[in-house]
Amino acid sequence: EEGKEMTQAWSSWMRENFLDPETGLMMSAVDDITVEPLDGPRGCAIMWSILFMNLFDHSFALDQYRLFKKCCITRFGPFVGALERPGEHESSPGDIDSGQIVFGFGESATGFALGSAHVMGDLETEKALQAFFDRFAGERKEADTIHYERLSPLSDALILFSQTAIRWDGRYNTSPPAHSEGSSSH
Repeated sequence: EEGKEMTQAWSSWMRENFLDPETGLMMSAVDDITVEPLDGPRGCAIMWSILFMNLFDHSFALDQYRLFKKCCITRFGPFVGALERPGEHESSPGDIDSGQIVFGFGESATGFALGSAHVMGDLETEKALQAFFDRFAGERKEADTIHYERLSPLSDALILFSQTAIRWDGRYNTSPPAHSEGSSSH
């Protein structure tokens, strides 16, 4: 299986060097020279990572999902959302990665948490997070299409991705056919 050694090495390095000692969650940024953490755990980074780690290291992705859910997926009145930073409940315009942050709940963290809950099979959390978007993002249904009026088209696409992501089962792990000399690829 091509790339397996590399992804196993990455997962091992992350587990040994890149977890926040307080929460056990992955750090979100590292200095490319010193390899020192530059920023602690962030919901948008962890939830995004889980969606892709699930494709090559389901066990590590599940560990991170469970830790994040325990400390960062929480209630906000009748709704459930994902905190951008563990233990922080402040509002801000956020940044390019997080989107708007309201009482600590991150737009991107919540959107990616929706997808992570989906690929982890956590239907209860997935439904609760979907209700958050349905209420606050201005869901509008037209025929067989759903749009969110208060989200960008990119956010619409990310929610679609989150709702349709699958747990990788390896069925497409095949080598491409050998290219023989003189053959054409028309």
